[in-house]
Amino acid sequence: MKYAIIKKNIVVSICDYEPCKDDLATRNEFSIKVDENVNVDDIYENGEFSKPQMTLPTEEEILINIRNQRNMLLAESDYTQFPDVQLTFTKAKKQEWINYRKALRNFPEKCEDIFNPIFPVKPN
Repeated sequence: MKYAIIKKNIVVSICDYEPCKDDLATRNEFSIKVDENVNVDDIYENGEFSKPQMTLPTEEEILINIRNQRNMLLAESDYTQFPDVQLTFTKAKKQEWINYRKALRNFPEKCEDIFNPIFPVKPN
């Protein structure tokens, strides 16, 4: 027999033994016997389990994720703008980094397909 540990109507864990009710109570959780069809993240309401509804992210959420990824890529290339690093670059290499960072800053506005974003390629 398996037991589902439930918190706020969500299955947070499945275990093979009956958990201690006192331990669960301290975490505002409880357990119930379940069959093999119950999984973590299932919803428990009115004595029945159901699967969570899958929702697609909104366009705004996708754009936020793209901007966050873009910001991470910009931060990873910040070092290329330090004067001591710039001294080691050829003129062509400096321009590659300038172009790359400019393309990142213009992203996602210039992104043709936000559902399949293709980020600029980092210089070697």
